Amino acid sequence: MQRNIASGRRPKFRDWVSQLLWGVYANTRGDVTEASGELENAIVTRDISSSQTQILAVFLGLPALETLATDPHKKFKVWLAEQLWTLHKDTRGGVLAEGYTNATDERLIAFVKELWMRRNYGGKFGQTVRSLARDPVTFGPGWNSDVFATGGVRRAEAYWTQFLGTLPPWGTEVTRFLDACQYIGTSADPHHGVSFTDPLDGAEIQWNPVRRATKKLPAGEHYIDARLPGVLWKRRRFIPRPWRVDTRANGDLATRIAPCVIHTLDAYFNALVLAYLSEAGIEQVVAIHDSWLLPDFIEAYGSKSEFFEISGEDFLEQAIQYVGQEWLSGIGGFYDWFLSALTGSPNENLASGARDRWRRRVAEQRWPRFTAS
Repeated sequence: MQRNIASGRRPKFRDWVSQLLWGVYANTRGDVTEASGELENAIVTRDISSSQTQILAVFLGLPALETLATDPHKKFKVWLAEQLWTLHKDTRGGVLAEGYTNATDERLIAFVKELWMRRNYGGKFGQTVRSLARDPVTFGPGWNSDVFATGGVRRAEAYWTQFLGTLPPWGTEVTRFLDACQYIGTSADPHHGVSFTDPLDGAEIQWNPVRRATKKLPAGEHYIDARLPGVLWKRRRFIPRPWRVDTRANGDLATRIAPCVIHTLDAYFNALVLAYLSEAGIEQVVAIHDSWLLPDFIEAYGSKSEFFEISGEDFLEQAIQYVGQEWLSGIGGFYDWFLSALTGSPNENLASGARDRWRRRVAEQRWPRFTAS
């Protein structure tokens, strides 16, 4: 989409960002009319829907999950809510507390989305369900269990495990991926942590959170609890251990591997989209994780030096689709690292199978088409 315009000046990038930020600020204050008047261009934005699940499905080679996560007509979180509602209706007494209306209840959709996302990002179930229970306006009444009472979290987790068991076979593969990432974290070098090569520029990426423990430091008549590098002996005596990586089960590194893997692949895709837009001469771009904001129309020069306005929406959609090939082709080294880290573990075949499926897909040129909204 393009149309010739007689004259015009491309606003400087910093001016455009300032206008955009002012629009966000004004919008939070309910000053929408004034904000829209300040902006020289309307804003178009695209956000990869359920990006965590889309990337995980492609990385592991799970076509059934990829189909669900990339469905442009039904968001993955809506599909999850439908499955949870079905389980609730089919279970005597229900797995959910009373108060949800049906599978399309926005609170139920938000509830199951958070559970799925936080689980895959290494969140602890008890912390998650209690956090959601504190916000019933957003997430509804939650599980058919008082998660603040004794045994309440355990009962809620039994419901969650029951729900995960109703998922198709790809649900088991996602669980194996999370277990594999836990293994990588607990088996890491205690002095260096985990390191691998960035797929974009070949730089070394290192994950090495320091193991910390609480040491009481005297402060007058009181004490200050300081989190310092070290361990607690018999849960009481602080023993310093400078620069020792936290490789405990459910420690910082073990819980970070899964989300960091996804975020790294996500960041690589983001960088490729930005590179595509830059090569096209589009400078007015704001990138936030896996979402991008552009002016509705972007000024460009034609063959006779005349100005043209090009649809930012068209360009952004094209960029997201185009870089799928380069993204998939460029993550081969990531599979090699994943397999090397899991060699000799119970999940070695998970990594080797994912790499084999990736090789076949690249050879067959079946490039992913990530869905954005």
